[in-house]
Amino acid sequence: MDKLAKILETITSELLPSLKKLLVTNKWIQDEALTRELETPLMRLCCRYLYIEKRRGYALDSVANFHLRNGAVMWRLNWKADLSPRGLGNSCGLMVNYRYFLDATEENSASYLENQTIHASEQILQLARQAVAKENKTRTTSNM
Repeated sequence: MDKLAKILETITSELLPSLKKLLVTNKWIQDEALTRELETPLMRLCCRYLYIEKRRGYALDSVANFHLRNGAVMWRLNWKADLSPRGLGNSCGLMVNYRYFLDATEENSASYLENQTIHASEQILQLARQAVAKENKTRTTSNM
């Protein structure tokens, strides 16, 4: 393992427990600068969970799976949408909207059920591309 990889491993092993502790306490939401810094990575992680992660080809999240099976489009991720203690604890305050286009609901449902295709807005697709790019960059850096 080269010097850079060792440094990154050390930083990660020290940073992750601190970040987890900070997120669990919900105190991070009171620090506007920290909130701004966390927005992009948390939005990407949420999109990864909702749009990319799968179980047997279908959305891992049961609520997402419900809406997608019924023909919805994964429409929008909302930052700081639920700042209640429960909302912060469950999803760091993030919420997702699903939109039903009546003329496409049946087709979207069939596409999801038969081909595991998730129909999504440009915002969701962009966040998913960013999540994948970030993961690939991280993977490449750690293999150096």
